[in-house]
Amino acid sequence: MSEVPRRRYKALDHFEVLGELGQGAGSRILHIRDPDGLQHYAMKVVVRRSGDEDKYLDQAKHEFDVATRFDHPALLKIHDIRVIRKWFREREVRTLLEYVNGQTVEQLKEPSVPLLAVIFAEVAAAVAHMHSRGVFHADLKPNNIMVTKSGQVKVIDFGLAWLRGQKKDRVQGTPGYLAPEQMQDRTVNAATDIFNLGATIYRVLTGRMASGGMVGAGGKFVPSQSALTPAFEINPAVPRTLSDLVNRCCAAQPHGRPPSMNDVAESLSQVTREHGVSTDDLPDLLRRRTS
Repeated sequence: MSEVPRRRYKALDHFEVLGELGQGAGSRILHIRDPDGLQHYAMKVVVRRSGDEDKYLDQAKHEFDVATRFDHPALLKIHDIRVIRKWFREREVRTLLEYVNGQTVEQLKEPSVPLLAVIFAEVAAAVAHMHSRGVFHADLKPNNIMVTKSGQVKVIDFGLAWLRGQKKDRVQGTPGYLAPEQMQDRTVNAATDIFNLGATIYRVLTGRMASGGMVGAGGKFVPSQSALTPAFEINPAVPRTLSDLVNRCCAAQPHGRPPSMNDVAESLSQVTREHGVSTDDLPDLLRRRTS
């Protein structure tokens, strides 16, 4: 399961802490290095300080469980986990993660359409792999997609991922990227991931949110009835083929979306072919950042 020897993972002291990479829901992400092998990793540390934070411990354990179910170069690897107990109660969870030296899609400055087409084609292929293993991401958004300095794409953060057949008792996802049925019926499946990805692409291409609506009577989510403005009308650099694909992904009804994430990946690959680019061109596209 892990290429990292467990004996080195018994305590944080066995690693050299190089800095903090960020903070999330009840967690800190540390940049660490194994002094013996000089390998770089990230470590997510979740500490329980009150009963309200049990959910963060559960989420960290769930994320590790999910990550053991797939193996794809564009999906973040989670190598190992350690649950620390004190006085018969779980107090801390540490997960050892692949270190991604790069930035999120949200952080990219003036990304070109060819660059984004290559990135999102990689993302769609990776999420299609998740779906083939019965796992649905549920929280695709610009901050959960990273690109390394060497041009490798990584989908991250599986804390809200849903396993086929798992009981679901809450809404999962991030407002602004949620499919209508995620809010209305707590649904998470391939169709909702397709909507989330479409909303992500729309946001990056146009600077606008694709998912709209309001909470009506009884706390029921009421999706917006206004049509989504095509991306090419907002950003003339967007080709019609890509704009049409995004609109289909963001269809209000699941049956109006592409039938599978594999279909989305193939359509995005077609856009990259139209631009004459491929994954091999990512490092150069990242350097140029021209539209």
